[in-house]
Amino acid sequence: MADNESHAQFTIRLSDGNTLTGLHTIIPDNPTPSSRSKVLLVGVHGGTYSSSYFSAHPTDSLLRVASSLSLPVIAIDRPGYGGSTPLKDKNEDDDSAGSGNTYIQRQGDYLAKTILPSLCDQFREGIGFDHIVVYGHGVGALISLVCASVYSQLCTKPEYSLIGLAVVGAGDVLSLPGATGPSPANIADVPTGFPFDVKDRLMFNHPEQKLVPAKVLQLTSQLDHPADPAEIYDCTWQWPKYWRGYTGKIKIPVYYLLGATDSMWDFDQCFLRGLPECFSKLEEGVSFWSEFVPKAPHCVDLSFAALSTNLRILGWAMKAKTVAETL
Repeated sequence: MADNESHAQFTIRLSDGNTLTGLHTIIPDNPTPSSRSKVLLVGVHGGTYSSSYFSAHPTDSLLRVASSLSLPVIAIDRPGYGGSTPLKDKNEDDDSAGSGNTYIQRQGDYLAKTILPSLCDQFREGIGFDHIVVYGHGVGALISLVCASVYSQLCTKPEYSLIGLAVVGAGDVLSLPGATGPSPANIADVPTGFPFDVKDRLMFNHPEQKLVPAKVLQLTSQLDHPADPAEIYDCTWQWPKYWRGYTGKIKIPVYYLLGATDSMWDFDQCFLRGLPECFSKLEEGVSFWSEFVPKAPHCVDLSFAALSTNLRILGWAMKAKTVAETL
């Protein structure tokens, strides 16, 4: 299967009138029996990438693997990326971590309350899915954690069933220079990305380690997308102050993966062992599973570990559906 046969672009109008773009898998005309297990996996990309992150691997991208198994996946362009409408600030005068108005907080709230319901309205009948699992990478994982927390606290029954969250490449403190120092006085002074050689080192540990296919290294400029300065500012200086307030309210199953050689985050085995305590609201019988992906950098989906990781996430999503329907 050629990669351009595994997915297609989409553009939809959200319930608030904003535009959302992205990619979705193309299910073959003669789907395999696994297509009967209709759980929709929604991919949320990280910073300085777009939905194409989930289609970029030359052989083992999430969209290619899912399409070959007749499993539905939608990879969105987060607001402000691709053709998706940027979000307006709720209150431009207060973007402190305690205001609920930081970049990640607003994007997570919007994902839970606007994007996921609209995806159901637009795609549920055609795909026939009953449940959603969100898969977030990098900053997209941070946003997805906020989304799952917001969903878990909704007072009224939502229009969709979010049954699981897969988190890849998310920590608490970045390993970037200056991340533990004082924040800039002006958010506009924060860079919107990285020089490509620096980005290759952060995302792939290149050239010190050979963890990604050579073809991936040729795609750095093509896959690059400028980030909002507020995004870099939030995940660097604000996220460490408030993230536990969100993870402590999540009530759905969580699958937490970190590349064992991730250069983006400052973490160790102690961080991984302490994660279950950060998800204290998980009800009895609701699973939390975390592990390191061996020989994988920050961008696991673009590495040699992509196939095994994508198969695990797709399988875990199907398992989450089985559990949800037997409770």
